[in-house]
Amino acid sequence: MDNPGTASINGSLINVNAYAAPISFTANLGGAFDAATTYSFLGWCVDIFHEITPGTMNLQYSSGALVTDQGGETLTGLQLDKISSLVNYGDYLYGHGGDSDQMAGIQGAIWRVENPTYTITGGNADIETLIGQYATQAATVLPIGAMHTIFDVDGSTQAFAVAGGVPEPGAWALLILGFGGVGAVIRSRRHRGFSSAV
Repeated sequence: MDNPGTASINGSLINVNAYAAPISFTANLGGAFDAATTYSFLGWCVDIFHEITPGTMNLQYSSGALVTDQGGETLTGLQLDKISSLVNYGDYLYGHGGDSDQMAGIQGAIWRVENPTYTITGGNADIETLIGQYATQAATVLPIGAMHTIFDVDGSTQAFAVAGGVPEPGAWALLILGFGGVGAVIRSRRHRGFSSAV
């Protein structure tokens, strides 16, 4: 996304304005798996407590189940169903020409569902309306789909939820080769100005 939408994240540990959009990853399975074959997919931030910088990076990621928010709170089955629904619908919108407000609405709804003790608000009235609409429709009007989660093995950057189409061998390690500026949400270490918390 050339002009990603924004959202504010406010709570006991974070008060930031952030770009809200998925990140487009290009990765390979690395290790004992087919390191020559690359895969492209969208990652939706499920971690408001870490940051990531767009550009070419080599990060080791591993897959796992999303069980807690990244603050350590256990997620309910309903929260997981809603996040899965939003991730899959977000991928559908992205693939069918969804605009930056829609992407920000999906990302904001994921953050709102995952972190109910935080206040997540859209950067404009349209985004705010979409966040509320998507969060309400998730797992009810919007169908639940398969979802994978990828985590940085050293825990220093964000975790992402990925719609069901990502390959998932037993203990895969994704070697992140690079990702474009599809609207990374970069959270400033100083918590000032717009930053990225995808």
